Amino acid sequence: TQKIVKQDVSDFEFSTSV
Repeated sequence: TQKIVKQDVSDFEFSTSV
């Protein structure tokens, strides 16, 4: 994701969860 590192990490974690 082209966002902040923190936000990117959150998205990645969410993506992995889903």
